[in-house]
Amino acid sequence: MKDLPSDTEKSILELHDLPGGAKAFLLIARFCYGVKMELTSSNVVPLRCAAEYLQMSEDYGEGNLIIQTENFLNHIFGYWTDTLKALKTCEEVLPLAEELHITSRCIHSLVIKAADPTLAILPLSGQNSVQSPEDSEMWNGISMSLTSKETGEDWWFEDVSSLSLPLYKRFMQ
Repeated sequence: MKDLPSDTEKSILELHDLPGGAKAFLLIARFCYGVKMELTSSNVVPLRCAAEYLQMSEDYGEGNLIIQTENFLNHIFGYWTDTLKALKTCEEVLPLAEELHITSRCIHSLVIKAADPTLAILPLSGQNSVQSPEDSEMWNGISMSLTSKETGEDWWFEDVSSLSLPLYKRFMQ
């Protein structure tokens, strides 16, 4: 914190390197003030990284943001679309997403699903993608619906081809 020259009651706090930037900061501020915050596959990775950066662990309060985001991440790993969305957001918060093993956990979850020949019917959302907890059940107070669609052997290829080249290479290894 840096005091203003006039020595007034105002202070300036600069968080130049906060993972997730202003969006993550806004959600964290809401969390800190007890405002209901929606965790999604699109915001959980930046929030998890920002929570780590700000040391929002159980050491400072039960149910803090690190544990909530970890629980949500573990939940979405059961869903193709959400895991894919989360993986794509990892690039926004590198290298912290790598240090926290979020990127590798996302890739591992996707590889396991893509390699499973028994996945003949998968819950889907949108075009050719598996539906997620965001779309399939009650999470964080929001009701969702679920649909299923028959899929072929290469059901995953179109989704994976939308990854950046570095992530695509890691998936294919």
